[in-house]
Amino acid sequence: MDNLQKNVWCSICLDVWIRPKTLPCQHIFCEECLEQIRVSSFQGEMLTCPDCRQTHTIPREGLRQSWPTQRVLESLADNFRHISMEGSHLSTSPPYHGHLSCRADPRRSYVSRISQSKRMTIGEQFALIVQLCDEDGHIMAARQGNHDIKIFVDLKPRPFGFKRTEIKPTITAEGKYLIPHQLMRSGLHEFVVLLDNNPIRGSPIEIPVIPRGILGCEIKGPLKGPRDVVSFDGKFLVSDGIAKAVFLVDHVGREIKKLKLPEKMADSFAPMAITTFMSKVFVTDMRNKCIHVYENLDDFPTQFGHSHVRKPTGAAVSSESGDIFIVDNELKQVIVFDQRYRYVKAINYRARKKEDALHNPQMAVINRNGDKLYIADQGEQGNENFVKIINVFDDRLERRINIRMGQSSARPCGIAIDQDDNIFVTVQVANKHDKGLGDNKKVRVTVSGNVFVYNSDGHFLGFFSNGQDHLECPAGLTVLSSQNPPSSIAYIVDSPGKQRNGSLKAFIL
Repeated sequence: MDNLQKNVWCSICLDVWIRPKTLPCQHIFCEECLEQIRVSSFQGEMLTCPDCRQTHTIPREGLRQSWPTQRVLESLADNFRHISMEGSHLSTSPPYHGHLSCRADPRRSYVSRISQSKRMTIGEQFALIVQLCDEDGHIMAARQGNHDIKIFVDLKPRPFGFKRTEIKPTITAEGKYLIPHQLMRSGLHEFVVLLDNNPIRGSPIEIPVIPRGILGCEIKGPLKGPRDVVSFDGKFLVSDGIAKAVFLVDHVGREIKKLKLPEKMADSFAPMAITTFMSKVFVTDMRNKCIHVYENLDDFPTQFGHSHVRKPTGAAVSSESGDIFIVDNELKQVIVFDQRYRYVKAINYRARKKEDALHNPQMAVINRNGDKLYIADQGEQGNENFVKIINVFDDRLERRINIRMGQSSARPCGIAIDQDDNIFVTVQVANKHDKGLGDNKKVRVTVSGNVFVYNSDGHFLGFFSNGQDHLECPAGLTVLSSQNPPSSIAYIVDSPGKQRNGSLKAFIL
């Protein structure tokens, strides 16, 4: 009778069989238990055996009709159940199939993903499955024995103010731990599963999560050739190279005002990057070779940098020190000024390789810690496009991120960060199309826009806005984060050219 108990027991529900089904691998389970596995594992018409992990295809007729109930086994189980109810000496606890250990072994237990997608999107549901095994590698149900299992999710690297979160698992019908989680922030998520404070096989698991990138609205207003955008007091400041102006517009594109300029500089005004620090607004001017500072938007600006810059394209201000970092496209350097606009130094790190040097630097942004400067650098002749990560304390290149779109060159233009220091880079991709045949064959080049997303270490997370209806020729951008990450928005300026006015486009992240 003891041997009989071991052979009529379902290892999923830990009870005597009810309508037993024999899988092609010859393992036997209750019909209802198998159906619950099929539904909870999201495998569609596939079914993985909980004992041997073999995968079987469920025929078109369905689980119930395809694998008939084994009547002999069902009768055997019913007889055993009847004997047990009459007061048999048999134990009512689940049989352990001859294994003495009732403790799961972290070296044998393992964790796996339900979804096989390499990247996930903000708001998606994600789940892990943990299968416990004893020291001999035999499968155990989560209800067997006492197990100290803990699951944590973290961001790599952990941004300022973010704390590691513990996730409480649930137990599935087949006796596994199910770890559901909704991904609500962009970044590289790391899931760690500990059994008795030891990581199990397959842990940690890294999941890149990218923004949704849903086009919300398009703002046109007075914009002709916008180059950069920044949020200011609930509105937007947009630099416009064709209009030779900096506009203050609201959320529907209505022009509030055009910032003043000295008359002698107005005709040659070539604004590029805009950045803010406290109540001040900084605008780089490539032709007047200076930086304009607005302490009040109704007043004329003051200028600095005439004797140190030649073609300023990028600007960033450290929220920690207040230092101003100006990227000079002609000097191929980063020039640093203090809060009183006094020259501090030029970051001119020694480039070990040709691609390490700055070639055609555009815009820049500095992280919240004030120690890393990210620069969008366009390579020579459209090749070797990178984002350069520079340590501003040591004046050294920490890393360069190669920007490509398949086999096409992708020029980085604008750059911004969100609340977790994830890096958003607008890129312009050149697409070549052959037109005509033979000697009349011509190559037509079109440009499309995308936004590449990286974490603060430069790990590629993904991209969005791939389509001509979204971005055509994007430049600068700004990311407005909120306490509720899924409601964050990226505002991107788009200058399609061809005698068409540009616009400001909002993407829901």
